[in-house]
Amino acid sequence: MYVYKLSIEAIVVGLVMSTVTSVLLIISEKCFNIDLCKLCKNKKQLFGFFVIIGAITHYIFDKIGLNEKYCIHGSACNA
Repeated sequence: MYVYKLSIEAIVVGLVMSTVTSVLLIISEKCFNIDLCKLCKNKKQLFGFFVIIGAITHYIFDKIGLNEKYCIHGSACNA
């Protein structure tokens, strides 16, 4: 049961990260005329880009209270 629940959580987190990434790419392109995909020319820049997206997503989740619910109901914090 633990592996199943953890797998569902991993899929949800992946979908959320994909959504946040897509939104940030659209905003940067439409509002600021910046194509982030072309900016990331090497692996270090690409890694930095994903670290920033992860930090932004974590901050948003914390501000809307989803981190607390995740730890109460999620498998990762209850292992």
